[in-house]
Amino acid sequence: MVPMPRAVRICCVCFCLCLCIAPAVAANEAVVRTILPAAADDGLVYEVTLECPGISVGGIVETIPEDFVLVGTTHPAGQVRVSGRDVAFAVIDESRIVYTAKSGPDASGTFTGVWEDILSGSGGSIAPTGVAGGTIVPVEAQDPSDQAHAKAEPPRAPGFPAAAAVFALGCGCLASMKRGGA
Repeated sequence: MVPMPRAVRICCVCFCLCLCIAPAVAANEAVVRTILPAAADDGLVYEVTLECPGISVGGIVETIPEDFVLVGTTHPAGQVRVSGRDVAFAVIDESRIVYTAKSGPDASGTFTGVWEDILSGSGGSIAPTGVAGGTIVPVEAQDPSDQAHAKAEPPRAPGFPAAAAVFALGCGCLASMKRGGA
């Protein structure tokens, strides 16, 4: 077997590192919420769209305001869990999630949420969106009721790309040492 030149080994290791790090950079796009209110016979219906580009495998947890009820979603039933006001969506290569919430005609509140990309280890909060009587309203400060309901973000664990990069670097170093550093 012909020994591989040192420059070729270094290029191979750098290439592997780039392949591991690129998904983490692409996944750092934030999730954006859009709400379209519509009148219904017995109140208001809000169609909520979450644009989530760049999340290969992860999740989104939306917290709907008090006095609002989740009516439905276009997301697969096996990938949605509801617990009180929290609606959790498992995201597997989707770029858009749509759900519908219903309220009385005079109800108001703030939609909040968090997202997590498991592969890259990235995540964050979704900008809050306020609604009042069928109108989208600016959110200057979070409702005290929503602050009490907010959950502390768990500590972040290193993502898969970082572990793969370390593994690739280690393999490259071992291969280099095995061949005598030539």
